[in-house]
Amino acid sequence: MTRRLRIVDAAPARTARSRAELLLEAAKLYESLSQVHRELAACEPGADGALVDVLRAVPASKRSILRACRLGEIAGAAKVGRRWLAPQSSIDAWLRARGPRVVKAAHDEDDLEDLRRELSRTR
Repeated sequence: MTRRLRIVDAAPARTARSRAELLLEAAKLYESLSQVHRELAACEPGADGALVDVLRAVPASKRSILRACRLGEIAGAAKVGRRWLAPQSSIDAWLRARGPRVVKAAHDEDDLEDLRRELSRTR
């Protein structure tokens, strides 16, 4: 008892477009994308309104910068390839909005720390 399996083509039906039409369409798409890429590459970094690489312009952790770009916190940020580009003015505004943060250094202790130690020893 051998069973013969019938192979069924599960691929969707193809349109009647020829290979030449598909190649022409791909060439047009490539040309338009390469023109956009050339325009982006022509932007001078740091110029007013020019797009800059966000990761290189911001001295912060990569994770927080990428999250801000994805959530739209940096106005005008756009992903081009693997890079996030944004106007320098938007990056500066985002940094100003976050403001400076006081970070306690590992060796810094507040003025009351000595008093706390003394009180904990006496108990």
